[in-house]
Amino acid sequence: MIARIVQMVEGAIESKAPTQLIIEKVEQRYSIAETVDIAHRTAELRSARAEFADSQVLPPSGTEHGQAMRARW
Repeated sequence: MIARIVQMVEGAIESKAPTQLIIEKVEQRYSIAETVDIAHRTAELRSARAEFADSQVLPPSGTEHGQAMRARW
């Protein structure tokens, strides 16, 4: 039964129209490019947030207010 399903799937893949095969190749490359772009943007945002946090002037950590502010960051 499983062998029959595998044969049917292989047959369907082979019988796809050339245009459909091109579209699937483009989709695959586009998906990879989007994933890389999202990872890059995420890294940039994290870096920017870290730079912003480092640039903030916080009250001395010995004060209650200073400890609360540092806990947020």
